[in-house]
This record gives sequence, C-alpha cells and structure tokens, in this order.
Amino acid sequence: MSKWNEYQKFSTRAKDFGGPEAYINFLEDNAKGQGRTEGGIIGSLVTLGSFLVVWGGVRIFNHFKKRKQVKRIAPTVKDEFLSNIEQYSNEDADPKSIENN
Repeated sequence: MSKWNEYQKFSTRAKDFGGPEAYINFLEDNAKGQGRTEGGIIGSLVTLGSFLVVWGGVRIFNHFKKRKQVKRIAPTVKDEFLSNIEQYSNEDADPKSIENN
C-alpha cells in the first residue's frame, strides 16, 4: 500500500471520531489504558515471583538451621538413649517399675 492509502484511511477514521485531534486523543487514551493493564499484569507477576523467591529462601534457611540443631543434639540424645537401654537391660525390673520412671 502506498502512503496515500494510509493517509486516506487515517483521514476517514479521523472524520468518524470528529476530527484528527479527537482521533489522536482517543488513540492516546486507549494506549494508556492498555499500558496500565499490561503494567498491572507485569507488576503482579513480579510481586508473585519475589514472594516465591523470599518464601523459598526462608524455607531453605530453616531447613539447614533445623538440620544443624539436629546434628548438635543428636550425640547427646543417642548417648542418653543408649544409657537408658543399658540401665533397663541390666536391671531385672518388672514392667510396672519401668512405666513409673
């Protein structure tokens, strides 16, 4: 298409909207609304992505924190458990005395 046909289409549309200025104002307003919609979608996606990154980071941090605590406590619990087993296996205790402790 030639430039003349493009200008002719623009002129016809402008007349339908009440003149070139009214048509350009309509196009600007429509473009702003579309930009707001696209910006809102992108902003929502960025917010959701940021939340998921922070949430995942906190979960990973807590996982390793708990793992570190278990490694620190495990030897004590193991020794206590083994000593209790040895204590009860060495005694000729009846089940009632074990339940009371």
